[in-house]
Amino acid sequence: MPAGPSGVVVLTVIYVLIAVSAIIIGARIYLRLVIQKQRLVTADWLRISAWCTAFVTGFFDILYAKEGVLHPGINYTLSNWDAPLEQQIRVRKYSWVNTFPFYTTFYLCKASLLVIYLQLFPPFMVMRRLMVWIVVVYCICAYVITISLQLFLCYPIQRNWSVTRPEEACKYTSTLLMSQINWVLHFVGSIAQLWCSLDVYIGLVICCIPALRPYLHRKGVNYNIQESGRPSKSGHAIRRTGQSEFQEIIEGSGLRGDGRDDSWSASHSCEITAEPSDKKENGSDIALVRIEFSKSSV
Repeated sequence: MPAGPSGVVVLTVIYVLIAVSAIIIGARIYLRLVIQKQRLVTADWLRISAWCTAFVTGFFDILYAKEGVLHPGINYTLSNWDAPLEQQIRVRKYSWVNTFPFYTTFYLCKASLLVIYLQLFPPFMVMRRLMVWIVVVYCICAYVITISLQLFLCYPIQRNWSVTRPEEACKYTSTLLMSQINWVLHFVGSIAQLWCSLDVYIGLVICCIPALRPYLHRKGVNYNIQESGRPSKSGHAIRRTGQSEFQEIIEGSGLRGDGRDDSWSASHSCEITAEPSDKKENGSDIALVRIEFSKSSV
């Protein structure tokens, strides 16, 4: 059986991903507070909270490395760990407490993405919004079940670190049941520390990526009529920015190669306006693009 990753590898992976997510969140905060002079929206606070709980989870890995339990040969149940009694009790307490920020990070990441989906689907999309709300209710119930299992499956909680009295300790079958239920609810990986760390911190990075969207759209929407498959009078579009900071792209006048006016272009004009939601105080993370085609009178 191949050896598992060392403690150094686990800690390196964890803090590289924490640093990446911190950079993304920092860029988002700078955009909202400094560039746009706007307050943070709900999804931003959820991302910040998820990062904080992820950092707490990573701090426990430092404690594990300090105690020497991140060695590849040690079982995740600590059954083959030869250490003083006091140290075993202390590490088992760490393991029990660590589950709370660990699973909280998962659900805060999910919550930040669900908030974006609720902004994405307008009220008239009843079925889509209903499906999103079903997922919201499921996530809330799953989180409550997870925390309840941690608190009450081995009650009183002292049974989770009872080493001196094995008859009172939480049975391995209960621990296995808890792991199986949590895996079903959260789709958590099975390779103890490294895979769990990859799961939670990659999830954190993914939920932070949508926050960078305004950096890609600050110049407005670059839309080319020729690429849309419609005929045009010329190969170049005229861009102008109005006082409302919207960008308008209008086809310029011209003649076709045979000297005749382009009948479609002569009687139609295309106006495209991009209205990034971050410019408005609407608490949304979604940018909407409005495309208007109007036919001039002949």
